[in-house]
Amino acid sequence: MVEIYFGLTDKHIDNFECIIKNKNHQNEAVKRILISDKENFNPKLWDEVIKSQSNFLQKGTHFYHNFYFMIKKIRAYKKIINQLKPYQKENKVRIYLAYIEDILSNYLFFNFHKNAEVIVVEDGVLNYYNHTFKNISKNRFYIKKALSLSFGIKFKKYKGHSSGIEYTRSKIQYLSFPKMAFISEKAFKLPTEVETLKNLENNLYILGQENLIQILGLNEYKTTFYEFIDELKQKSQSFQIDKFYYKPRHQCLDFEIAYLQNAFGKNRVQVLDNNLLAEEDYFKNIQSRYIASMISSALLTIYSRCDEGSKSKLKIIFKPIINNEISLLFKKLNFIKLGG
Repeated sequence: MVEIYFGLTDKHIDNFECIIKNKNHQNEAVKRILISDKENFNPKLWDEVIKSQSNFLQKGTHFYHNFYFMIKKIRAYKKIINQLKPYQKENKVRIYLAYIEDILSNYLFFNFHKNAEVIVVEDGVLNYYNHTFKNISKNRFYIKKALSLSFGIKFKKYKGHSSGIEYTRSKIQYLSFPKMAFISEKAFKLPTEVETLKNLENNLYILGQENLIQILGLNEYKTTFYEFIDELKQKSQSFQIDKFYYKPRHQCLDFEIAYLQNAFGKNRVQVLDNNLLAEEDYFKNIQSRYIASMISSALLTIYSRCDEGSKSKLKIIFKPIINNEISLLFKKLNFIKLGG
């Protein structure tokens, strides 16, 4: 048996490694292969690591810049596919991935091995609502398809949920909250470490989402960010917060820092680096009573890892944007909604 794990993000790798550590003893020999552009993995858990020569999620600030990074990524994907070719001859192949919108995950799902079984592993909020081909940019899809085909990589338009869970080859999906899955028949609890928060501080941990610029555009993102901070400032006045931590998704932008400092005071705002995932930084270094973001899936991850006693002590705040399905999920978990 060969198991191929496609880790687009640090979070994916962390989830994969939790699954591996919690697997029951297997009688059959398994070779585990990790595909990644990251360095944050446990080498003891992997028989082979295929490193990408391109950052999987690198994006630019305009169309041509994005086009350049897309081509760079597809070239890296082509090299990865060539490295995986020997495993196409294996009788048993199992593939772990998060969704089938990405070019490489789409290829692995539909075209790598006709008998491969697939395990879907939670990426964020996507598994909890009806996210399908209708939710993605059609122009971007067809540009990706044309570029992929030009490099000899098949890229298929999919049907049903974007995770691929509705296809028969998908056997399981691991989720933090399986009972809340949009497609619940194959949903199982994602094994994670349970955290107990013993000494919560009266601080606010704010999670940034600069990646929304790719969806909203820079100007609309600025407006949305300013509204989020304004509403958060008003809400936080009833909480007696001592300090504000800001954790950017990738890199904090100048206008974000300026607006945060103006809203909460220059000496009360600390901008964090990205050496750790948002959830890892929280549990290791922050452990604040208050956590806020727009619709970051890290809110979901942090909450799911807390024991029941810790959950009851937290105040998790979100600002609904883009679609109502994510808001409904957060409301079911008793998160505090800003605005409206």
